[in-house]
Amino acid sequence: MDGMVLAEPIIIGQVVLLNKGFVLRKSLIMRLQSRDIHSIMIESEEEENISVVEQFNQSQLSLDEVFSDVLKNPIMHLIYEVTRDYLRK
Repeated sequence: MDGMVLAEPIIIGQVVLLNKGFVLRKSLIMRLQSRDIHSIMIESEEEENISVVEQFNQSQLSLDEVFSDVLKNPIMHLIYEVTRDYLRK
């Protein structure tokens, strides 16, 4: 997930959060999802645009791997459960 490049800017209202060409990291993708931004356009090697949700599903990193180091923290465990439930929908 690290290294994906935005194909389009992320705009909320009239505010540009991130510009086209911005290089994403896993931590930022998780923050975007926490702000109810669940689909953005990224550049792919095939010169096509795909959504973050598709990229997340295709990724070999599972949600368990992402949260493995922090599940003992009650707040992080709750975030893990909410994220897991959301992705199952």
